[in-house]
Amino acid sequence: LIGDGIDYDKDNTEFLKTINKLFNSIKHSVLHYEAMSLSSAIPNVISFYKDRNKFSSDDVLFFNHSLFQIMFGFQSNFKRIIKNQKKFLLSIK
Repeated sequence: LIGDGIDYDKDNTEFLKTINKLFNSIKHSVLHYEAMSLSSAIPNVISFYKDRNKFSSDDVLFFNHSLFQIMFGFQSNFKRIIKNQKKFLLSIK
């Protein structure tokens, strides 16, 4: 899935890391309600996230990704993963 950058293509876009953080922010953050009042002219995903809901620090992650960015990242990573799988299957014959 991740790729080593030598034998298999790796995720140079950090899409997998970003989408994981975005998913965790929506799933776990108590600040999610605050993001629901924000909107824009294009379809997007907005979320605020405090890592592990620790409010002792001032760091808040703010995610604002258009659905185009998310779908483009998904498609490019899906193609990369399928290409790596084909390469792997050809190497074990």
